[in-house]
Amino acid sequence: MEEKRVDILLTELGYSKSRTYSKELIKQKRVYLNNKLVTKPSTLANKDNIKVIAGKDYVSRGAYKLIKALEIFNIEVNNKICLDIGSSTGGFTQVLLEYGAKKIYALDVGTSQLDKSIKDNPKVISLENTNIKNIDTDVFYKYNLEIITIDISFISIKKILFILEEIVHDFTNIIILIKPQFEGNSTLLKKGIVNKKFHYNILRDIIDYINKNGFIVMNLSFSPILGKEGNVEYLAHLVKGKQKKIFPKDIIVETIESAFDKRRRNEEIY
Repeated sequence: MEEKRVDILLTELGYSKSRTYSKELIKQKRVYLNNKLVTKPSTLANKDNIKVIAGKDYVSRGAYKLIKALEIFNIEVNNKICLDIGSSTGGFTQVLLEYGAKKIYALDVGTSQLDKSIKDNPKVISLENTNIKNIDTDVFYKYNLEIITIDISFISIKKILFILEEIVHDFTNIIILIKPQFEGNSTLLKKGIVNKKFHYNILRDIIDYINKNGFIVMNLSFSPILGKEGNVEYLAHLVKGKQKKIFPKDIIVETIESAFDKRRRNEEIY
């Protein structure tokens, strides 16, 4: 019987809608060949010896990042009004829906990225082709946003804080994904930055900047999965206010150590 690459075979057999999604299934450790875990999309197999175990189908692996943040930071989503900045295909938006959000504004600079199954949900208002820096802040302030999630690339979180200040309330919880590769010097934008000192300096800098510009960093953790280029990323919980104390160094160090240890052991899903 003819053998084919696993990522192609999964698509042909209807387990996956694309080769890209096939790779996501493999990363989620859901694909087995002769009862052995498949780790590479290029592995050859035939339709009789491949098996896919059941799991939650999210439109992007980014969903797992927000799931961890909501659980770790103990943030209640049910019946809340939310803004998802950098919604892309809708991984974060999907999780917010799953957790019972009342309404979600899904904002992204791109066009036609939001998955149709999410875009068609009556609770979702798609704001595609929209740069957060160009929004009407008076309008967004009146939305009474209770939760804001942020997953942006190729730009520092610092660049949008001034906008957040204009649209948040005292009751707003903000979850940001910190990507060191986009917060540091452009010469360091390379695959899989693994320097702990670099990560500490980046986190210390961004946290201190946030605390000096109208927000308080309540908590910090690391993403349960690596970024697309193998980079370690971090999750932070912010609220509006003035920080009176410096965010503890030991929490930053412990978070980095845990993240790198997990990366070393290749344990992606928490």
